Amino acid sequence: MAGLGITLLPHAIARQDLQAGLLVPVLPQYRRTGHGLHVLYPSGRHLPLAVSAFIDLVTERLKTMEDSGRDVDA
Repeated sequence: MAGLGITLLPHAIARQDLQAGLLVPVLPQYRRTGHGLHVLYPSGRHLPLAVSAFIDLVTERLKTMEDSGRDVDA
């Protein structure tokens, strides 16, 4: 991953790579506020139940993370 740039990842996603030394914190004092999620799917089509359920699940998990102020392990 060396030399690929800078990214802002949730700690729960980056934890293993940080512990393994594959990633290094660059701006540790910077903390993001809130969580963003973008879901893209073709318009004009019926949204499959599984996709709708996934969106609901992720939305609830992000809400829980915001309310508790912590990262949630997947």
